[in-house]
Amino acid sequence: MIRRAPCPKISTNASPNVSQITSWKNFARTAALLLGIPLLSACDPIFSIDGAFFPAWLLCMVGGGFMLGAIRWAVYRMGLEPFVGPKVFVYFCVYLTCTLGLWLGFFHR
Repeated sequence: MIRRAPCPKISTNASPNVSQITSWKNFARTAALLLGIPLLSACDPIFSIDGAFFPAWLLCMVGGGFMLGAIRWAVYRMGLEPFVGPKVFVYFCVYLTCTLGLWLGFFHR
């Protein structure tokens, strides 16, 4: 049998309770994060391609996809594809490696 504690009575005095203080802390934390977003938006390199601005990470993802296609074609042509383990996992890791390699190769600081 589960015993429940009695519900606390809601006080009507003007002093703030713990839930009000916690909600103000959450509000202050959220407001600080939202105010900091415009300051961090200039940290990401952005490229203009035909007037449309693309973030660098998106271009690296597209390049990683092309690199994955070339690597998969090479593995297939060499006859090594039957020896590849779980294909979804292996090719996802190859894609991730290509994408992050492009990012590190072009945008290391």
